[in-house]
Amino acid sequence: MRTTLIYFSLLTLVLSSHGQIARKAGQSRTFKLQNDLSIEMVWIPSGSFTMGNTSGEDDRWSEDEQAHEVIITKGFWMSKYEITQSQWTQVMGTQPSEEKGEQLPVTNVSWQDAMDFIKKTRSEDTNYDLPTEAQWEHAAKAGTNQPYSLPRDQITWHKGNSGGSTHPVGQKQPNAWGLYDIHGNVGEWVKDWRAAFTAQKTIDPTGPETGEFKLIKGGQFTGRPRHTQSFDRQRGNPTSRRFFIGFRIIRHQ
Repeated sequence: MRTTLIYFSLLTLVLSSHGQIARKAGQSRTFKLQNDLSIEMVWIPSGSFTMGNTSGEDDRWSEDEQAHEVIITKGFWMSKYEITQSQWTQVMGTQPSEEKGEQLPVTNVSWQDAMDFIKKTRSEDTNYDLPTEAQWEHAAKAGTNQPYSLPRDQITWHKGNSGGSTHPVGQKQPNAWGLYDIHGNVGEWVKDWRAAFTAQKTIDPTGPETGEFKLIKGGQFTGRPRHTQSFDRQRGNPTSRRFFIGFRIIRHQ
């Protein structure tokens, strides 16, 4: 009996260490980061999906949005909301956004600024980061292989419904995996340098090692609705700061 219990305990420990057991897509958890910052995150499972243009629109940039299969081999936690101005100020001690509001997403932050924020949240036993483009798009499509996992205007702030302003995070419905404002509100920096897609199947892609532009996903409150689709790609210099760009973070297991 004792041997059986020991075996069961060891099996449970091993399964837990792989992090996939008893976690469902969209499962929510609050983590405490450095600087006493608490952040709500949701679980994004591993899996395969079609990355790129799945909308059927044929007047887009085919070299940038070539549909291809991608496999994400490890699940990860992603912040439920875009990083807010309150969270940014708590960590960085500054307030860069033009439009002020504690629960508005932080904006006017460059890719490098976002990475500096992340560095201040890391500790010896945790690893936070920007999502790769593939991780971001996998999370946005939420198992659907569609431009949106739910009807667009239920989950998205864009030029047609935003009133020309950013909105406090979490006012729209979340997508199918529990992520708020993953489409619209503000564009979100991701980890990758920009490069054209091919039709080749890829596993855990991270983009090229160097480049000129970093990628921005999700569209924004000033943009056309079509740019809020999950596969849409925008780009920016990693040191540029714009009034419509923010970010969210992920936590590796």
